[in-house]
Amino acid sequence: MAKKRRIGRLRHRVTIQRRSAEYDEVGQVTETYTDVATVAAAISVYGGRNLAQQGVAEASLIVTIRALAGLTPYEQLRWRGETLYIGAIIDPDPDHPNRWMDIYCSKEPFIDDADEG
Repeated sequence: MAKKRRIGRLRHRVTIQRRSAEYDEVGQVTETYTDVATVAAAISVYGGRNLAQQGVAEASLIVTIRALAGLTPYEQLRWRGETLYIGAIIDPDPDHPNRWMDIYCSKEPFIDDADEG
């Protein structure tokens, strides 16, 4: 049984941004992000790591929102002035699909194998 979701937990505001490519006057591609929507969200930490040598602590977050059609890992989220990179989008309640989305995010970009070659 999926855990019960409460609307009152959606106390944060996150902005969904869609990636697009623009070309400059010499044909160079520049990635830009455009705001698509601002939605209410619940945010919780599900993991993290401490990179002591670099003096950095990194948290992995779950952003829960009401289901939003068309959201993909190619978008990103903005929350409190920070960029959250989407790693996975999960429907947490298969008994009632399309009600909620759990978006697994990191403050560091995920490695995209297609971009490495």
